[in-house]
Amino acid sequence: MRHQDSGPARVLASGPLDWSIVSGITPLVLTLLGLAALLHLLYARDPRWWARWVPALLLGTVAVSVGIALFVDRVWQPFPDNLPTDVVVWIGVVLGSLALGLIQLFRRKRWRPRLLVALATLVALVFGLNQINRVYDQFPTLRNALSALTIHATPLKEVIGSKPLVVAPSGTYLSTVWRPPADLPSGGTLTSASIPATRSGFRARAAWIYLPPAYQATPRPRLPVLVLLAGQPGSPRDWVDGGDIIDMMNSFAAAHHGLAPVVVMADATGTEFGNPMCMDSRLGDAQTYLAVDVPTWVKATFQVDTDASQWAIAGLSYGGTCALQLAVNAPNVYRDFISISGQDQPTLGSFQQSVHKAFGGDAAAFLAVDPLTIMKAKKFPEMNAMIVAGSDDEVYRPQQEKVYAACKAADMHSVSFELLPGGHGWQVWRPGLELNLSWLARQTMLAPS
Repeated sequence: MRHQDSGPARVLASGPLDWSIVSGITPLVLTLLGLAALLHLLYARDPRWWARWVPALLLGTVAVSVGIALFVDRVWQPFPDNLPTDVVVWIGVVLGSLALGLIQLFRRKRWRPRLLVALATLVALVFGLNQINRVYDQFPTLRNALSALTIHATPLKEVIGSKPLVVAPSGTYLSTVWRPPADLPSGGTLTSASIPATRSGFRARAAWIYLPPAYQATPRPRLPVLVLLAGQPGSPRDWVDGGDIIDMMNSFAAAHHGLAPVVVMADATGTEFGNPMCMDSRLGDAQTYLAVDVPTWVKATFQVDTDASQWAIAGLSYGGTCALQLAVNAPNVYRDFISISGQDQPTLGSFQQSVHKAFGGDAAAFLAVDPLTIMKAKKFPEMNAMIVAGSDDEVYRPQQEKVYAACKAADMHSVSFELLPGGHGWQVWRPGLELNLSWLARQTMLAPS
């Protein structure tokens, strides 16, 4: 078991878009401005404002925020765990700021006071929303927050096509036989494609694919593949925006002469809030899609290594659980896996709910593909596992510890557990992958370090 720091930043901030909005001076300034904006919105000379409006607004905001939390946690139940208390509080701040702003706009009669109210409302909203962002660390910079507008996919037809291959002999690291050309690109390529669900029929969203600089070279090396999964709720693109996958992989490639895995960010949920539990069930054949359809398409579309020892699967939260499931249910496809903040069992809230909704009450069918149940009866001597959790994650950390123990009991070839500072958010998920790229490179015989 290893405890690690989150590690140094890959690139020094080069401008305001790259300043951190989750730590340091920027969120401190935003906090001061946000509090000043809230005080401005609360200000009024009318005694009735303080005696009637403010208490009513406060009670209403609390009631609506608690109502939203109860609806999400008890009725809708899109997540297996409840909304964090601090997120509920900041939702209240956002709603309260909006309500205050609308009321004050109605109360003010002149355009200048109204303009100040509008500005204060905007600042208060940005402050509250960024506080929610700080809980999950999803957008560490404005550049990340704007990446959906600034990062686009290269058309697939421009990156496919055959070239001569550099192939490492069995038991030899690819880096020892690879010689990068002088015109090697400085960065990788991001493309997107709808991977056909030929066998599964699973309704998946488009996948995002990162091709490292070496893949564009002539000849090109035969590279390993990393299938990378997002959480739930989530989408395949989450690793591009919140995960900063392009800079992460480009930095790794720059240190390894252009070499890095081909990264396939596939859809494991079907919709933003979908939860097929990464199984083949009434909820959709997600397992077959990820274990059959995705690998088949990738091998037919790109010049990659086809051996299972060169294929890995990783993911965060739901995706981390899914990575564990796919590895033990399809060890002939994925020989290595990284589970970041995953669960010890796929769930829709409870065992009874999961079995009922997915298998019509057939508990045996559920347990037949449940990873911990499988590992009690089967050994995996060729498999390598990296289990990662946040030190402050009181829900998922204990489950990951249970998964780690189960993997060791299943005699996996290599099993490691890493505890990173942070909770259930990108402050753990991002370094949970980045810090283990060298580990992954060793397992897939890409490079020794």
